[in-house]
Order: sequence, then C-alpha cells, then structure tokens
Amino acid sequence: MTRRTRHTLVYFFFALLGVSLVFILLTYRNLEQCAQRGGAYLLGGVHHLLLLTSLLVTIGAVGIYVIFFWFIKLADREQEREEISKKAVLDAAIRERNRAQLYLDIAGVMFAAIDRSGTIILINRKGCQILGWAEDELLGRNWFDVCLPPAVVGVVKEVFAKQMAGEIEAVEFFENAILTNSGEERMIAFHNTLLHDDDGVISGVLFSGEDITERKQAEASLEKAANEWRAAMDASADAIYLLDPQRRLMLANREFYRMVGSTPEACAGRHIAEILHPGFSGHCAQCVVEESQQDAVTVLEEGDPENYYRHPVQVTLRVVRDVAGAPLSLVVTRHDLTADRETQRTLRESEERYRQLVELSQDIIFIKVDDRIVFINDAGVRMLGAESVNEILSREVLDFIHPTSRELFLAELERASRQVGQLPVIELDFQRLDGETFCGEATATSIMHHGKPAVHFFVRDITNRKNLEAQLRHSQKLEAVGHLAGGIAHDFNNILTVIGGYGALLEMRMVEGDPGREMLDQVLAASDRAANLTRSLLAFSRKQDMHPAYCDLNEIVLSVSKFLKRIIGEDIAFETDLDVGPLAIYADCGQIEQVIINLATNARDAMRKGGTLTVATRSVVLSQSFQESHGFGAPGYYALITVADTGSGMDEATRSKIFEPFFTTKDVGKGTGLGLSIVYGIVQQHKGFIDVESEAGVGTTFHVYLPVSQEQAPAKAHGTAREELPCGSETILVVEDEEHVRDLVNEALKQFGYRTILAVDGADALEKYREHRGSIALVFTDLIMPRMSGRELYDELKREDPAVRILFTSGYTADMLTDLETVVPHVEILMKPISPPELARKVRELLDA
Repeated sequence: MTRRTRHTLVYFFFALLGVSLVFILLTYRNLEQCAQRGGAYLLGGVHHLLLLTSLLVTIGAVGIYVIFFWFIKLADREQEREEISKKAVLDAAIRERNRAQLYLDIAGVMFAAIDRSGTIILINRKGCQILGWAEDELLGRNWFDVCLPPAVVGVVKEVFAKQMAGEIEAVEFFENAILTNSGEERMIAFHNTLLHDDDGVISGVLFSGEDITERKQAEASLEKAANEWRAAMDASADAIYLLDPQRRLMLANREFYRMVGSTPEACAGRHIAEILHPGFSGHCAQCVVEESQQDAVTVLEEGDPENYYRHPVQVTLRVVRDVAGAPLSLVVTRHDLTADRETQRTLRESEERYRQLVELSQDIIFIKVDDRIVFINDAGVRMLGAESVNEILSREVLDFIHPTSRELFLAELERASRQVGQLPVIELDFQRLDGETFCGEATATSIMHHGKPAVHFFVRDITNRKNLEAQLRHSQKLEAVGHLAGGIAHDFNNILTVIGGYGALLEMRMVEGDPGREMLDQVLAASDRAANLTRSLLAFSRKQDMHPAYCDLNEIVLSVSKFLKRIIGEDIAFETDLDVGPLAIYADCGQIEQVIINLATNARDAMRKGGTLTVATRSVVLSQSFQESHGFGAPGYYALITVADTGSGMDEATRSKIFEPFFTTKDVGKGTGLGLSIVYGIVQQHKGFIDVESEAGVGTTFHVYLPVSQEQAPAKAHGTAREELPCGSETILVVEDEEHVRDLVNEALKQFGYRTILAVDGADALEKYREHRGSIALVFTDLIMPRMSGRELYDELKREDPAVRILFTSGYTADMLTDLETVVPHVEILMKPISPPELARKVRELLDA
C-alpha cells in the first residue's frame, strides 16, 4: 500500500468518526427538545433508540478504524518486505556492476559501449587513459563527435547506422584511428559485438580496443629497415645469399640471381649446389667449407677448376648461431677480386710514383708529429746540412727554423691544428745545422701518420728567387727615376739649348785675347756639365739613345786617366793595371767614361785620409756556376773593369742600397745619390753586369762586366775645325713653340748665312709654307707642339709637297717620342740641347743630299 492510499483511508476514518459524533450530538439535541415538550413516552423509546444507534455508529467507526489500522499494518509489512527484497536485489546488482567495472578497469585494453545514437554509456579506465579524458567527461557524450578524427567520422557513422538498422553484421575485428583529448591520433585494434534489449532489438555496440600505435610504428620501422637492407643488398656488387643449415637457399640479393642467371622463384628452397653447379659430383672446396659450418674465407683464382666464373673471387662464409651455438643460417658473400687487384696495382704504382717524387724532389719534404720530425727526404737532409737522415729524425722542427721566423711558424702550426687541408704558402727563414740560413717557401697540410695527427711540409729554397726579386725591385726603382728624368729632359734641354747655343755663337764672334773669353768659357763649361748631367740621367734611366761603336776598353781607361788624376787629389795614388791585349767592346765610349769617372769619384770620397785607387781591365769568361753562385750574369766572354779603393768600405746594409736612386751616405748638400745609380743604368743599357765587394774599414771593389765584341776598334777620327763649319743661303722654315729656342735657332742660321721664316706651331707653319712654298728649301720643326704636332705637320706637308725636306728636333727622349707615336721613320732628328756647329752640319747635310 502506498503512502497516498494509506493517507486516504485515514482521512475516510476520521470523516466517518465525525459523522458518528454529529449523529450523536443531533440525537441528544432531539432528546432535549422532546423533554422540553413533555413527551415522556416518546422520550423513553426514542431516547434509547438514538442512544443505541449512536453507540452502534461509534462501535462501527471504532471497528472500522481497528480493521483499517490492521489492514494498514499488514500493507506496510508487505511493502517493507518488498522494499527489503528490492534493495537486496539492487545492492546485488550494484555489487555485480562494480565488480564488472573493476574487471573492465583492470583490463589492459579499452572497453566501451555506445547506444543507438552513439552516446557513450560505458567506458573503462584504460579507455579513459587512451583517450585522455575522465570517465565523467565521456559518459553521455557522442562517441563520433568526441573520439574519432574528422577524416573517418563519415565512414564510421555510415557503417554504424547500417549495423543499428540490421542491414549488415557487426564487424568483429577492424583497425581504426581515434582522436585523443590532446589532438593526437592513435591506432586502435577494435573487437565489437552488438547489444540487444529484452525484446531482442539492437540497442547499441559493446567494443574493446587495443592501442597498437607503437606496434604499427615499429612494424613500419622494421619494414623500412627491411626495405633498406634489401636495397643495400641489391645495390652491392657482391653476390650475397643466405642458406639454412641444410644449405637450402633462403634469401639472396639481385647480384646473386644475376650471377646464376635465375629468378628468386626458381631458386627458393633449392640446395645451393644444385643452383651453382648442377650435376657436378666432384670435389668442391666451397661445398666442403659450407658443410663444415665454420667461418672461413676462400679465394678461387681465375682458371681454378672449382671456379665457375671467368674472374677471381673471394668467398666469405659466416655462420649465424643461436644462444646454444647451434647453426641457424649461413651467410655467404662472393666478391669479385678483379677491381680490388686493379686498385691494389694502381695503389702500388701510385706509392712508387710518390716515393720517387719524394726521393727525387729537390725540395724539402718532411712530416712532423708532436713537434718531432719523423720523416724527411734526401733533399731535405742535404739542404739542412746533415750527413745522414738520422741527424734529422726525432729532432724538433724549431731546430731548423731561424729565430726571426719561429713566431710565424708556430702560428701556422696552431692554424694547422684547427684547419683541415692545405694551408696557404708562407715564407720562412730556415737554419742549417752549420748555422747558414736560407729563405724557404713552405706549405703545410694536415694529415694522419700511422694513426696520429701530423703535418706534411713542403719547403722550396727560394733564396735565388728572392735575390732576383730584389734586383727587380731595384730595377723598378731605377725605372721610376728614369720616368722622372725623361719627363724633365724636354724643358731642361730647351734651357741648355739657349744657354749653350748663345754661348757658342758668342764664342764664334770673339777674337783671340778677348777679356770676356774666360768668363764665357765658364758659362760653356757649366752648360756642358749640365748637358752631361742630363745625358747621365737619361743613361741611368736607359732613355737616352746610345751611340755605340766598336772601341777598345783599354783606350777608354787611358783617355780618362788624365782627368781622373786631376779630380781625385794628390793624397790618393792612382794606378792602372790594363790587360795585355786589346779589349774590344761595342759601347758608347762617353757613357763608359762616365761609369769610370763616377766610380772613381765615389772612391775618392771614401778615402778622406788618402789611399790608393786602382783601375784594372781583364778578359774573363763567366760560366753557369758563376751565375748560380752570384745570382747574376750569363755565360759568355766579358771585358772586366775593376775599380778598387782602400777607403772606409761599407757594411752589408749600406752595400745592399748603393745602387738605389738618391741613396747616399754623404752629408746633406755633398752628394746627390745618383752617381752609382747612373753607373748601374749605363751598365744595364750595355747588357752588362755590375757587382760590388766591400768590407767596413778595408775598402771597396766594383766589378763591371761588359760583353766582348768580335769586331776590333777602328782608328779614331779627327773632328772638324770651327772655321770649317758649312754655310748656305737657302730659306729655312723654323717651327718652334719655345720662344727662346726659336730665337736662338733663327740667330744661328742667320750667322751661317741662311734666310729664315719663323712659325710658333704646326698650324702657323702650314700657313707660312703655303705662302712661301716656292722659296722654302728646308723645314726645321720641333716634334711636340700645341695645336698641331711636328708629325701632323709632316703628314700635311708631304701631302702637299712630297719632295719637301724636313729636319726634326726634340727635347724628349726617343722612347717617349715612340710612345707618343710622333716619330716619323727614316727622318732625321736633331736631339736637344742643340749646338750651332752641329745644327750647321746637319742642315747642310740635308740640303746637299
């Protein structure tokens, strides 16, 4: 009986009881009314009837209540028994559910159940761990929306719908990806079954799932490794195959099947002997080795009866065993030795070539390990001044490095320890065992020597090259000064032309005993000295054209001896020691005289307290050994001039610079520093060589080597007297942009009887030539002029009058004129400074030609 029913009955009882009480009250009230009216009869009968009725109603109500209460108690007891029974059943169910959940939670796989809508109604702890959610976060949520990757949701939902509709059977096993809370996809192997309600209708799916992500990854890795192994085996040039203990083929690479000319399908499981040599029943060394099931290496040469191929092979057998040592398989490798032996032969030849290269090399080759020399070639032993290789080995490398180069060498070693490969070339000073030094060009390479880090050195002696480089630098310095000298020659020669020219004209007009002649002689002497200085500068720079001739060196020395005696002073003894025979050379006699004068002057300045100056000549032969030992010269016959003094001498530092332009040891204002530079330039211009020997406090000796000529020197010609200078009366067009030079030439030509027409440049000269064309016999023109050069004037005049006579003049050097492309081939050039007598002779020569 329910509580509501019980309450209804209680309410009914109280209502019935109330009705009884009302009835009793009404009865008493009626009795009272009857008594008041006086109805005694009626009062006695009715009264008792009403009392009885009220009593019966009350008793009935009480009885009904008692029955009702008893009935309620029975109902409550029955309900209590039912509730106790239901609770026991429920408790048992809960206990069973908890036990089942416990079993699910301790399972190592996922368990879950979803209803027809896909709502999760059950999931175990492992499932929560895999999915990354708490149980209460998953229960009641849709499996497809929460736990599946978007890429597979549509397909899985379609299959699930067909299962719920009974169109297809449940898929007992399948693999599918799930989506975890972190967004990671995991691969799960599912087993599932359909759920049915009490009526047998499909109500959902119960499934278990095992996380196989790591296993799948491992399988993929194994498959990749297997494929890589297969690819590596197939890429091998060797035939590799795997046999079982009964020598049946299990696996082989591509080269094996190519070697036997078969396929994997045809060879699988067959005995190896049937594959390699079918039908052969004789003795096979390789078969014996394989049957012994021991590791072995067998070499079968080409032509060997047991070698079934046309090349030598090496057969390697390796036995794979289990833990107990029993054979599991045999791995056999057949390697073609042809390429290996060719490589070995090539390597031996390379080693032999390297050995010969090292042994025959003229450079030092050595290997350093831990600061010690562990190898050196024969050239290194010889160049380092040792008698045998044992004197070098195990010594420190620094023993052979000059102290001035050790810092650089150590820095290079530090660099070699950090850098692989060859290092840049460096120059070092090396020191022999006897203390002598030489300059070497060294290069180092980091290598491994017997398993240890080492440095391989190549050292080339470049002492001779450094000497040649020093000479080249010296020549370049001289060349630079030569450019300077050539540049100033033009203006200087114009000035000297004016000074010397007017002086010569004035001298020609003087009579004997003129009191001004002595002063004029000083002017002319100064002009000559200035002209000589210009020629010396140009000779030094090799820009002055030589006027070589066949001459005798002994005669040149004798001709200059008188002059030398006057300039060296009385406190210096002058001696000559000439060769017994004539020394014919092809040279500019004036320049050779300049060489001797400059050397004698330099010797005089070195003997301030007096001494002896000796000039000697000899005929010598220079050999190849002389060239190698001195670093200069060329084999052949030479005339040697030796100028020796007993003066103060020079140290090595001074001696190395004496031929440099403007270098001097004299006080300021007492020397130009060009004397020996001019000597050097003249000697070089004559294709000769100069050397100096000097020691401080002992003296200095210069050796000048000039090539000997096979022609003998002709007899000397006498000069023309001044009064014999030729004259004329022709008209000469003088073209000169320098006003003072133009006036001088005009004055000189007039003094020699010629008529002149003056022009300031080429354009002016062209106009005046056209104006006086019929009367002009000769055109005397400068080469370098503004507006129109002498060369352009020449071209224009030749076009108008091919027979025109032209005499060029210039203060520039011949090579500069050539560079400027102003020289006209086969046309006379009178070089400045111009002397009037020389001008008269050259003009008359051209007019008479």
